[in-house]
Amino acid sequence: MRLAEIADNYQDAPRALRQLRADGWPLDNDRKGNWRLRAEPRGLPRGDGRGIPARLRMRVLQRDGGRCRLCGIGAGDRSLDGRPARMEVHHVLPRHHGGPTEIDNLQTLCHVCNHDLQDMVAAP
Repeated sequence: MRLAEIADNYQDAPRALRQLRADGWPLDNDRKGNWRLRAEPRGLPRGDGRGIPARLRMRVLQRDGGRCRLCGIGAGDRSLDGRPARMEVHHVLPRHHGGPTEIDNLQTLCHVCNHDLQDMVAAP
């Protein structure tokens, strides 16, 4: 990924790199002036281990055009919390309520909307 694609003001590279790091982008420098996104280790699986298969996840993301179905933000756009938006695939009807892991019961949400929706579902 090129700096120009993710930085608002890439003409001032040091400033853009500071801003990207402040926004949470994991950047590494090879001491030769080359910056790269660092591969982040994935956390432990959540839930019961019956996650959404990668191919199905990709089909949902493609169907939804890589945009949040609630707020319309696209991947990498600045989200409401000020960070680059991350797209997540979410069950419309949760599995614990009998919702199947099928394309018709899945939707793309940004990390902010997904978190807010999970808080609403968990609230008494």
